[in-house]
Amino acid sequence: MSTGLTEATELLPRLQQVLPSSLARALTVVVETAEGQGRTLYLVGGCVRDLALGRDLVDVDVAGEGEMGPLGATAASALGGRCVAHRGFGTVTLEANGARVDLAMARAETYARPGALPQVRPASIREDLARRDFTINALALAICGPERGCLLDPFGGSGTVGAVAVKWQRNAVLIDETHSTDHGQIGATVVVDHGEGRETYTIVGSAEASPREGRISNESPVGRALLGRRKGDEVLVQTPAGDFSYKIVSIK
Repeated sequence: MSTGLTEATELLPRLQQVLPSSLARALTVVVETAEGQGRTLYLVGGCVRDLALGRDLVDVDVAGEGEMGPLGATAASALGGRCVAHRGFGTVTLEANGARVDLAMARAETYARPGALPQVRPASIREDLARRDFTINALALAICGPERGCLLDPFGGSGTVGAVAVKWQRNAVLIDETHSTDHGQIGATVVVDHGEGRETYTIVGSAEASPREGRISNESPVGRALLGRRKGDEVLVQTPAGDFSYKIVSIK
C-alpha cells in the first residue's frame, strides 16, 4: 500500500477561515498542547473532505496515536472548559465556550456479532483510516508534528472530492451522495430477514450508534454489508463469531 502522503499546506490557512472563532480557538489550544507533548494530530474524515471543498466547518474530528485523555484534559483546563472521556472507544470530547472538539485515539475495531459495539485496540493512523467506510472519509490532514501540512490519503480518496459518486473501500460498490431510499446508506432504516425473524436497523455514524436502540454504525459488520445494497438483496455478514445471511425486506 502506498503511504499516500502528499503536501497540502494550502489547507491549513484555509482551516482558520472556515471555522467559527470559538472552535478555531479551541483547536489552536489543542494543537499547542499536543506540540508541547511531542504529539502528532490529524484532522480526519468528513471535515477534511469539506475543507478541501471550501465548505464552512461547524465541528472537527481529530485523531492521534495513543491515549487522548491527558491531551484533552490539559487543553480543556487551558480553555476553562471540560473534557468528557468515552473510554470504551478511546475518545474524549472537549467542550469550551460553545465549541466542541472530538479527540479520538487511532484505533482498529473488531465485532463479536452483528450490531454489537466494537472491541477497540490502539492502532496507527494508517490502520485507523483503513477501517473507514468510504475512501473520501479515509483522509487525514496533519495539523501538528513532523507531518504538519501533509495530507495522508492511502486509498486515493482525494481524487473523489466533488464527484457525484464515491468508492466503497471494501468492495468497490458505488454510492450516490444524493439521498435515496432505494439502497442502504447512512440515515437509511433497513428491515432484514435472517430466517428466524426480522430486525430493523438504522445506519448511522459511529458516534451516533446504539445497537440496543437499533442504530448501527456504518463501520460495523452489518452496517458495512448493507451499504449500497437494495431491497431483495441477500447479504452475507462476516464476523469473528461466524457468518450470518440476511435478506433485505425494505429500505426507507
